[in-house]
Amino acid sequence: MTRRSNLLAVCCAAWLWASPAWAETPSGALGAPALPAGVAQTTPPGGSTQLSDSPASAPGAASAARVCPPPAVRPTPDALRVMAAQARDRGFLWRIRRDGHDSWLYGTLHVAQSEWLMPGPRVQRAMQRSDTLALELNLLDPQVMQVLARPASPARVNAVMTPQRREALAAQADKACIDARLLAPLRPGMQAMTLLTLAGREDGFYADYAIDFVLAGMAQAQGKPVIGLEKPEDQLALLTGGSSQAEGEMVDKALEELASGRARTDIQALTQVWARGDLATLDRYPEWCRCMDTPADRAQMGRVLDQRNVALARGIEKLHAEGRRVMAGIGALHMIGDQGLPALLQARGFEVLRVDFDRPLPGGQARGGSDPGP
Repeated sequence: MTRRSNLLAVCCAAWLWASPAWAETPSGALGAPALPAGVAQTTPPGGSTQLSDSPASAPGAASAARVCPPPAVRPTPDALRVMAAQARDRGFLWRIRRDGHDSWLYGTLHVAQSEWLMPGPRVQRAMQRSDTLALELNLLDPQVMQVLARPASPARVNAVMTPQRREALAAQADKACIDARLLAPLRPGMQAMTLLTLAGREDGFYADYAIDFVLAGMAQAQGKPVIGLEKPEDQLALLTGGSSQAEGEMVDKALEELASGRARTDIQALTQVWARGDLATLDRYPEWCRCMDTPADRAQMGRVLDQRNVALARGIEKLHAEGRRVMAGIGALHMIGDQGLPALLQARGFEVLRVDFDRPLPGGQARGGSDPGP
């Protein structure tokens, strides 16, 4: 069996499994002007520090005796103030200009560490200057999550869930300290992608801290609309394949990556590239991901990235043409190559300048295709 990365497909599984609680409390709940609006509201009334009682945070009794990853925790106000004082920019940010006004393109992560919750000054500034947040999916819309959680037909489940796959998924769920019965309502492909998402918890990477969630919370607190550029039905179809055979193959590949430990190391590699803002290494992703080895792999890469990028670029362009100042937060892998979003937007007539996180924020002129600040 071909070994290839499933990191491209974990996005909506991550959002479905994580706690969407970042935007539950009123804006300004902490009353701390040093904190960017939106992130401050991640502590609910009463000061509870644990996120929702999601399955990721509630191992079953069979796993209770094992050393399991700790649950994701909601930072306290004091912890957020420390984060605010130490916040630095991470990831990949571009300023895009056309028709006399600016928008921004931010390459995000769908799993992250708690230390990365507080955006750095340039990302905060881009959020402040924008008036609309565009994400792959609108994470604040309950109907989006309902679509992602929609079960498959019994016939499809029976065709995909052979006894061997069911047993292997249950074993991986137990290894992840998850009661397999909590996964059972999800489609087989979503079960497998969820387990891939959870593989990073041992190293502190949680979907609960997804950068997309942080941006959505900030936008809600700032009274800005959040717009989904894609339909959840389309992402669900991508995760579950066009047939029971395709979905079964996706489950098998995910199980192989989990059993080999590669799911965990892949998350480590990509998150560290993102944290460093190492665009050169990210651009070489097809060389080191082992996800382009066969014609089938390359076709899947085309479906997951290239084909979606065309629609994503079109959606960003449409919002910008309406006069909106858009902050578009899209998974970082959508930024690479000549079919990546920066290249596609440039081809559509945008001036595209990467924001240089290493240069002083005030003043300065763009040089060498980079921009000193949003």
